[in-house]
Amino acid sequence: EATKRILLQRSIDTFERTIEKLDARNEASRKLAKEQEDAKREADSQLVSARDEIAQLKDVVARLQRHMDAEKKRAPGSEARLFEEELAASKTQKEELRMEVESLKRELERKNDLCNKFEASQKSLELALEE
Repeated sequence: EATKRILLQRSIDTFERTIEKLDARNEASRKLAKEQEDAKREADSQLVSARDEIAQLKDVVARLQRHMDAEKKRAPGSEARLFEEELAASKTQKEELRMEVESLKRELERKNDLCNKFEASQKSLELALEE
């Protein structure tokens, strides 16, 4: 009978250790499940925030597009005006360049005349030296 009691006590001790281990595993599983649930809630929250931000950005883009469209309707000649201003500026530059070319042509003609006079005087000096 003492042997039965000892075996029974050992069985009880083994069951108690098994129950403690299972309780510890159960607690660890619950803790992990809670952490995963918290992480899921955080991810869901971030997802909602991201969707809200995307919606806000889409709204801003739509408002900017409407504003740009309104500006184009309000000032359709603004591009034409800019083109005309650039054209006028290029005409002014063209005229300035034309005047500079004319000035350079006159200067070239004057220098050619001086060269011709110099050559003529050089020939007359050569003739004079030959005589």
